[in-house]
Amino acid sequence: MGQSYKNMHKFLAELNAVASEEGFVPMLDRFLQWRSDRQWEGWLIWSFITLLQRKADPAHASVAGLRQGSIYCIEVSFEMESDPALYLSRFDYDPSVSTWTGPPAVTDHWAYFYPVRPSPGFQITKLSEQLFVSRPDTKNKARYWGLDKVVFTKTELVSVDDQAKNPQPGVAVLEGFAEWLTRCTKKERERS
Repeated sequence: MGQSYKNMHKFLAELNAVASEEGFVPMLDRFLQWRSDRQWEGWLIWSFITLLQRKADPAHASVAGLRQGSIYCIEVSFEMESDPALYLSRFDYDPSVSTWTGPPAVTDHWAYFYPVRPSPGFQITKLSEQLFVSRPDTKNKARYWGLDKVVFTKTELVSVDDQAKNPQPGVAVLEGFAEWLTRCTKKERERS
């Protein structure tokens, strides 16, 4: 188990390095996680989430460590009922980010986990073969700090590790991640 966590740490560090090259900064120096001593599912870490924002976005007027703009989320998930997966998401909030009182905490895992899964209070629509949008209902819009929508993609890590398709699986993931960040940044510039 220790080696798996060590490899995950290395993988997330590589993703953060690629993100930095593409003009993004991590919001926290740790990944978000769900842990619980009361529920057996929380005894092991099975979902690793890291959050990014664009360096070019202006700093929030009143919340240190937060920028005005989208939050980009990388999640590596090892959920019990499904294959390991990589989620890449862009969380769009109301433009003023007025409901934020501080940057996300490590324990705010739930705020980036549930919107990209079939969950009460979220409507997920398929935009293309691998692209989805999730919109919260009114109650969840308030609960999730003014969340407007989440645009996301999900890739099963089993297919990433297929040596026949990807002789260098780690490189393929990092290149795909860099390409996704570039597309997101281009769309952000077009909206501005």
